[in-house]
Amino acid sequence: MPAITNTLPSQPDVKIIVDGLFVLCMNDATDEATLGVYEYSADHRFSVRISKKMSGSEDSLPINVGRGGDLVRKLDDQDEIVTGDISITVSERAPLIQVYHHPDLVEDDFITDATSASKISGHRENFRPDFRWVIDLEGSRFYDRELKIIPGVINRRVRINQGILHTEKYTGRSIKQAYKQTGLTLGKTFPDKFYYVADQMAIAIEALSKTETLVISYGKESNRQAITLSPPGENSYYEIFFNNNCALSKADIEWRLNDARAESRHSDFQVFHNLVEVPHHDRFDLGVIVGEGSNRFPCDLIYLGQHSDLP
Repeated sequence: MPAITNTLPSQPDVKIIVDGLFVLCMNDATDEATLGVYEYSADHRFSVRISKKMSGSEDSLPINVGRGGDLVRKLDDQDEIVTGDISITVSERAPLIQVYHHPDLVEDDFITDATSASKISGHRENFRPDFRWVIDLEGSRFYDRELKIIPGVINRRVRINQGILHTEKYTGRSIKQAYKQTGLTLGKTFPDKFYYVADQMAIAIEALSKTETLVISYGKESNRQAITLSPPGENSYYEIFFNNNCALSKADIEWRLNDARAESRHSDFQVFHNLVEVPHHDRFDLGVIVGEGSNRFPCDLIYLGQHSDLP
């Protein structure tokens, strides 16, 4: 289990944002977080955008995550990061990964129905940063057991050995049976649930000293490249945006949400069942609750809390 902290820096020097089809594991032996990149979904593109932003500016607002600021570098899977792992390290620091828990929340609070009035509903912004909104597919809200990972599905990893993991954005999702007709045939069905879940995760790295640097290395082992960032300066921070989301047109989104045929279409969440072995009648799917969060089809990252690494 990663270390738990009840303190989150209000102005970190580095903020890593994770959005899209990623799989998170945390390795207690190396004290690092590992993000597996899911790359077999045709309408998704993996990219990394590094920018420098002013704290408290328009660019730092949640709606501007992944855009704005002074662009330092952008890497994408058509050129610089076609293959190879990515690592983010801070010079002169021993590895330390922690997860943020809000001190007023207990595990039962995460079973809250997202369609009803609740303790959470009245304090949405206050409780938002808690890490536990991230979908732990092996946790009590979902399968509540260790899942067998299929080797070879994840071929690229992002390794991060510093920072406090927390939720950047969360939203209400309907959690439903993906193959209901199969379940009916086999006599194995379950009712829909409505949870709050993270649709963006963040990692906060506290102040860099004058002698420390942030190093982002990438590429094949035979030809590793590196970006080295010095401390950002007063009232500034680096935003590193890991994006593996779908790039759908407005018309595509409208169809997915409003066309009657869209009800029978599975969301992008289903791709994770190519990674873990689960019988069809037990598979979950995620949907959008009207009036809740983003209109994009769910591409929420998952956490495999009972696994220390990906094969």
